[in-house]
Amino acid sequence: MPEAAIEERRDEGERAPLTRERVFEAALAVVDDDGLEALSMRRLGTALGVDPMAVYRHVDGKDAVLDGVAGLLWGELPPADAGEDWADGLRSFARGVLGLFRRHPHAAPLLIQRFVLPRPALEAVHAHLEALRAAGLDEPRAAQIIRSLLSFAMGYGLAEVTCLGEPGLDGWERMSERERLLCMARGLPEGVPGHLIDAAAAVYAECDPEACFESGLELFLAGVRAQCAEGMRARRAR
Repeated sequence: MPEAAIEERRDEGERAPLTRERVFEAALAVVDDDGLEALSMRRLGTALGVDPMAVYRHVDGKDAVLDGVAGLLWGELPPADAGEDWADGLRSFARGVLGLFRRHPHAAPLLIQRFVLPRPALEAVHAHLEALRAAGLDEPRAAQIIRSLLSFAMGYGLAEVTCLGEPGLDGWERMSERERLLCMARGLPEGVPGHLIDAAAAVYAECDPEACFESGLELFLAGVRAQCAEGMRARRAR
């Protein structure tokens, strides 16, 4: 039996063959549990139960692993529904992207840091472009809308992960109003006047992250709807 196959046995018997997909899945699990800084080829080998050098037979190095993890995340997005209204489709797309940050707060920043466009992401983008073109927009404007929507959803997700920190959305929602105010107060400079404290409380301590996201999303879609109506009028006038 080849040495590589021997290295990839389980103690209790034959292990599943080591593949790029298994490497990426193990890397995502490491990042989910302990953060991006914990990921190394040695740690991956330990997680997979193989010598770290065996991992290099399937990926070129850590950069390739990070790209693979980003690809796995994109693959979690639900496929676009061809029969869906364009606005419902964009809602689902934006909520799906935000969901990646909520399920994988340590790993999801890779969506911004790594330029990876796997097939599931491209198919979703293509479907939404087609829906927007059918609704009256030309391709450049439709593409701009998709880019802006992705920026909104990923930016909101990153802000949520960064601002809410370790407790996350669930922890924030479980906090009492007093706990939120105390959390906010720790970030205020000394001697800040009362009207600025009130402003901080209104924006930060009284924030409902879910409602904020949905409100922003609906404002975005209202603007897209107006552009679609304008585009349809221009088509009929030609």
